[in-house]
Amino acid sequence: MKEDHRNTILVTGASRGIGRAVAIELARQGYDIAVHYVRDERGAAATLEEIQSNEANGRLLCFDVSDREHSAQVLASDIEQFGAYYGVVCNAGITR
Repeated sequence: MKEDHRNTILVTGASRGIGRAVAIELARQGYDIAVHYVRDERGAAATLEEIQSNEANGRLLCFDVSDREHSAQVLASDIEQFGAYYGVVCNAGITR
């Protein structure tokens, strides 16, 4: 049975920087957060820990947004389990 997560927001690139700050602020405002990352699992876990310290729910999602097929699989599975997202913050990017 799906849980009702109408207040979940997916934040891509949430393991550090702007994405992390956005995810934490949204959690402070009462939203549950799907924390996306591709490489920095420790950073994403730290973001999730901060979210949970604000008494919000969260979970980690790992996928490379440039891989459409894998991204679709991960997102479909998450939506199947938790329901549709209330919003999405597209923050994933490359730092050189």
